[in-house]
Amino acid sequence: MAKGVTIKELRSDEQHFQEEVVRLKEKIEKLHDKHVLTFFDRGMHDTLAYFRYYAFNIDDWVSQLIQKAHYEKVFLLEPLGHYEKDYARTEGPEFQASIHKLLHDAYSEHGIKPLLVPAMSIEDRVKFILNQVKQEPSV
Repeated sequence: MAKGVTIKELRSDEQHFQEEVVRLKEKIEKLHDKHVLTFFDRGMHDTLAYFRYYAFNIDDWVSQLIQKAHYEKVFLLEPLGHYEKDYARTEGPEFQASIHKLLHDAYSEHGIKPLLVPAMSIEDRVKFILNQVKQEPSV
């Protein structure tokens, strides 16, 4: 958007957009220090969920990135019960329900059980997540 590209233009080729997101995630994850606690907004397995939602073929390079990715913990936030479209969130509430299940399945299939964060206030969600982080890592 800073470069003058609209969301509509950016998302006009959804598969290309999703592939660019994968490349960006790969770049970010390669650069982060594994010895530093890091929260990612999206993990590599999100890619699998989104590709499945849009019924895109998953190329080998994408599949390999998903297979290599590992996270100590994955938090999956329960939907809050309302859904607001904005400049970037252009999908409807039916998307929210579908992608939530697909995200859960994508991580679970790869041996990473997502920790479900209940629908509650932001402050309570933060407390919940921080309490989980303080616990010993699951193996």
